[in-house]
Amino acid sequence: MELLAILAFRAITIWRSLRYLAGLGLRWAFGSPARLLALLAVAALAMAAWQYRRAESAIARESTTATAFATTRAQAEATRRAAEAKYRKDAADAQAQFLALSADADARFAAYAAAHRLRPSPSPASQPTTDRTASLPEIPTTSAVLAALDQVWITRADWRACDADYSYALAAHQWAGQVTKPVAP
Repeated sequence: MELLAILAFRAITIWRSLRYLAGLGLRWAFGSPARLLALLAVAALAMAAWQYRRAESAIARESTTATAFATTRAQAEATRRAAEAKYRKDAADAQAQFLALSADADARFAAYAAAHRLRPSPSPASQPTTDRTASLPEIPTTSAVLAALDQVWITRADWRACDADYSYALAAHQWAGQVTKPVAP
């Protein structure tokens, strides 16, 4: 309780002295127009100094931010270029693989033909014109198609089209598998 009374007494004493000093200052400042102008000039000078410091700190923050942005942008550009280079290399590899597979198409066709005893079909001009529609069932059964699979004929053009599609699809599949791998920065 005694401590509270001492603190209250000191607070009242400080308040009275501050009020007295403030009163003296205001009386002194408003005592003449020259003093009032001098105080306004000092206040304006203090405000200008404060604004100058704020502007310096804003310029420093802007410079730091611009430097960080430029660094981040340069890193992003380098990452983008690395990714593009990797994708171009992967695409070139896929294209080379496709061309290699396509170059071997005739050899694979000859090997398939020899293994399955395919013979080239005679030209349409040398074949007699017979009506074969009567010998083909309209809806073949599953067993009939499976039993006749070794006698299915395929033309060289159809084989090349299927082989080119296979080569392209295989190269694209392998390229897509490489694209999904992350790029190391």
